[in-house]
Amino acid sequence: MPVRVLISVICVLVMIMIGVAFLTWNVSYRAALGELNVEANRKILQVVDQFRGQLSAARVLPTLLARNSEIVDDFEKGFVSELVKEYLERARDISGAHEIRLLSSTGTQIFSTRNQKDDQSSIDTDYFKTAMQGALGVEVRYNSRSKARTLTFARSIISSDLKQIGVVVLEMEIDTLETEFRARPEIIMFLDSSSTVVFSNRTRLLFKKLVPYQSRLNARNRAYHASFENIIEHPIKESKYGFVSIWQDISAVPREKSMLMANRLILPFDLDAILLIDTKPALLQARKITSLVAALLILAVVSAIAIFQRRRRFIERIETEQALSKELDRRVELRSKELEHAQNELVQSAKLSALGKMSVGISHELSQPIASIQNFAVNAKRFIEKDRIDDSLENLNEIEIQTQRMSRIIRNLRDFSRKDAHRYESIDICKVINQVVAMLERSLTEEGVALSLVNVDNPIAVVGGEIRLQQVLINIISNAIEAMKHQTDKRISLQVERSDEMVEVSIRDNGPGLSEPDRVFEPFYTTKTGHHDDGLGLGLSIAYGFVESFGGSLRAKNSNSGGAHFSLMLPAVDKNNSIS
Repeated sequence: MPVRVLISVICVLVMIMIGVAFLTWNVSYRAALGELNVEANRKILQVVDQFRGQLSAARVLPTLLARNSEIVDDFEKGFVSELVKEYLERARDISGAHEIRLLSSTGTQIFSTRNQKDDQSSIDTDYFKTAMQGALGVEVRYNSRSKARTLTFARSIISSDLKQIGVVVLEMEIDTLETEFRARPEIIMFLDSSSTVVFSNRTRLLFKKLVPYQSRLNARNRAYHASFENIIEHPIKESKYGFVSIWQDISAVPREKSMLMANRLILPFDLDAILLIDTKPALLQARKITSLVAALLILAVVSAIAIFQRRRRFIERIETEQALSKELDRRVELRSKELEHAQNELVQSAKLSALGKMSVGISHELSQPIASIQNFAVNAKRFIEKDRIDDSLENLNEIEIQTQRMSRIIRNLRDFSRKDAHRYESIDICKVINQVVAMLERSLTEEGVALSLVNVDNPIAVVGGEIRLQQVLINIISNAIEAMKHQTDKRISLQVERSDEMVEVSIRDNGPGLSEPDRVFEPFYTTKTGHHDDGLGLGLSIAYGFVESFGGSLRAKNSNSGGAHFSLMLPAVDKNNSIS
């Protein structure tokens, strides 16, 4: 081979190697960033869950205090008794709150657990306005006296004549909340809608306004008030790799480092949680892969002849692997279809099991109208023989009414027992509840169970399947009836409440409660022992799967007053929305 041709070939190969190395670096770095982004999103979810857990008691306690009868009585009498003061101080100590205050309807402070006087009215604060409107007021505050940042919760006190006569305010010290995050190696920040850091495990980032970062929070209706001192704008450099954001020039880290950013909105608190994780592992992984590819390219050039000779064998192996892969895909698809069929049969069996338990009541419900029809038919025949046409028509009308009643019973049972398709649409949850109550009416009557229904008169649309929602409710109510079998006082309450995006169906009973609330949705877990019709422990597991497939959630716990409490959350549907 001539020298010039050899040099040209070498130059071409070198250029190809450089191009491949650059492409490998780019692809491997993006892939490594993608893996790091998955890890960062997992960690930010852990941070959000931990933050919600820290504030779970603080969100509920103001409501409990505002509804306390002794506090309401003191407000109506115009003074705060020593008993109430001691009760509030004990509540502060137990909850770990920084301070609990009582405000009048004009925003004037009446009592503080820290015995700090405050002559300034809170009437213009966002948390006070929100509380007096009937909602839970939430706001980040900066106490210029104590130099403490607090997360403030407020709930209005309602008198016996349903007037708002004051506000209970609970403040959690943010420094205490931050302590649990300071041991984490990642940078954690919580921003308000103005992109100002109000909460962080890096003190140097506090009160820094990140620019040009724009939070997705609604700035016009935010629940937070950035009433901090010395807020400083802190510019950051942001670069994009697909959907991954990389930040640089962050005051809490060395300038040469770059950090991958993951964020989540915490809408109940109107905070933007941000987690920054070092991109060094992605850089190292990309360098390793690029070095490996470069070495392989050099080895490929040196071993070109040997590779060419083995090319045929390699192709044959690839073809064999593809054939095996297709066979494996076919078997997986076959097993998936068999599993889906078995699951559908299991769901149908659960329906038929529920129908079997209701069979006695169904028989009774049908026997009554049949007997009535027989009596009315005999009477109508006699009246016709005596030419009493009006009386006979009246009996025939009664026969029609009883026939319609039977038709409704049979139609409900037929709809419930049929195999429904996996179609999710806009469903009136109140209509489903009334249908379930009609099907279980006999069982409730025979067992002496008092059922109370709240907010089920007007239609409320949710995403779901009508038959599957019936099966979920029948399973929960039937379990409640079974649990109270050996007690005299039997009560079940069912309440429907709607928020902006979700509809909650709460089912409570006054039975013995759940021995292991965390396990009730596990497959094959059951507490029914020593009985001839013991369940397989699949009913609640199936119900849980149904609700999750609707985009909702099903939770179980024991009520503080005793008995089990099931909470069914379903996505709400507006009139103008459509289900795809």
